[in-house]
Amino acid sequence: MNQAFTPPKLSVLCIDDSPGMLTICRTILEANGYSVLTALGAEAALEILENNVVNAAVIDDGLNEIDASSLARKIHKTSPRLPVVVFMRSSSPVGVVSETEIYVSKASGPKALLAAIVRACKIEPELQS
Repeated sequence: MNQAFTPPKLSVLCIDDSPGMLTICRTILEANGYSVLTALGAEAALEILENNVVNAAVIDDGLNEIDASSLARKIHKTSPRLPVVVFMRSSSPVGVVSETEIYVSKASGPKALLAAIVRACKIEPELQS
């Protein structure tokens, strides 16, 4: 009995302090085949990362309790190779800052977010469907 190999879904942690934005992020990512964990704020995110394996994190740049760069540094203390995508409010994306940080503008829309996650996880586009 031969069964086709199905690769595991990539898991993305979305971090925001707005439940509505977390729902939108989850909907977009799950519709594109990702497994999604959500964290309502930085402390919840760090706790989730202690107990789960994720392939990438998406941080909203407008968190009330901490700025996205500081949270990315905290994440990289415990998970140095975890790709972080910062979803920015500014109108123009900053681009790749380092091997593990990518900045993308919210104004660029869901396709730009998905492209940033693909780039962060180093996925070949033809594998995405």
